[in-house]
Amino acid sequence: MLTCFQDDPLGQWAEDHLAQTLAEILRLKGRGDHANHPLCLRCTENAADHRCMHCLSGGELLCSGCILAGHRYLPFHRIEYWTGAMFERKTLMDMGHWHSVDRRCSLPIPSKGKEFIVVDIHGVHRVALDYCGCGMGGHPTVQLLRARLWPATSTNPQTAATFAVLRQYQLMSFESKCSGLEFYQSLARQSDNVQYKRAKKNY
Repeated sequence: MLTCFQDDPLGQWAEDHLAQTLAEILRLKGRGDHANHPLCLRCTENAADHRCMHCLSGGELLCSGCILAGHRYLPFHRIEYWTGAMFERKTLMDMGHWHSVDRRCSLPIPSKGKEFIVVDIHGVHRVALDYCGCGMGGHPTVQLLRARLWPATSTNPQTAATFAVLRQYQLMSFESKCSGLEFYQSLARQSDNVQYKRAKKNY
């Protein structure tokens, strides 16, 4: 016997699961399971007010110190901060994270300029970047390439793209014929869909 939903799987899904799905999506906009747990679950000492949008931890809320410790080698993840009413984006750079392209160097020196722009699969990121200062790392462009970052210029680079995003663009251009500008604009929108034109200037 046929039911009215056998030809309408979307209608069946909406009847069975739509309300629960919407409730879960709304739950993700707030503190979720952490509504009644004000302290960080890792250190249990500081306020749990930061979360990573890319880590698969189910939106686990941590303190700023634990978030920084967990992202020592993940500088391109997106962090959100709980203001008391909503989550707002916050960069790891704003939290004091410095990414060193040569982790073995004991004399890191900051890149020129206040921030370094990195284009990654997850968007356009502002990072604080350190080069090797002991002389063993070589020219800054060599250090960037060794860190799997393609510099935008060979003289005093201030922008780079990850090898991963370059591979992604290559595949996208093969399959969809999108231009470099269109691909970059999609990444800029992923970073900030409201003020994406601010990121667009780095193209």
